[in-house]
Amino acid sequence: EATKGSSGGRPYGVQALIVGTSPTRDALQMYTVDPSGGFRHWGTGTAIGRGAALVRKHVYRQNITNQTPPTCAKEALEVALRASFSANKELFDANADDPYQALLVWTDEQGRFRVGSIDERVIDEFREPISIDNSGSSA
Repeated sequence: EATKGSSGGRPYGVQALIVGTSPTRDALQMYTVDPSGGFRHWGTGTAIGRGAALVRKHVYRQNITNQTPPTCAKEALEVALRASFSANKELFDANADDPYQALLVWTDEQGRFRVGSIDERVIDEFREPISIDNSGSSA
């Protein structure tokens, strides 16, 4: 009973965001998987969790304003963090940043994964070159 939501129906759970390559396509593929096992293909970018719709809006704005999509993990992380920071400024105090950013990294070559919060120094490393305004565009 403690694992069910207030409606008594669907159990609490987590949603997973999966990004990977396909043997039949060169481009990265992005999917979300919900607690019931249902999945959805997202194409070039999405977000899950608190403020996800707003983060997706900021990712979309970046994708249509940039001439070329991200070509490496660092560029993709910059797009994701820029969208997250912009959404947080819109959702919360314009001068506050969300103190918690979560990240799951999995690599084929090593067959290992890492789950944890991003170190503040890493966030600051990406935040410094990324100028953010409330419209979601970058300078």
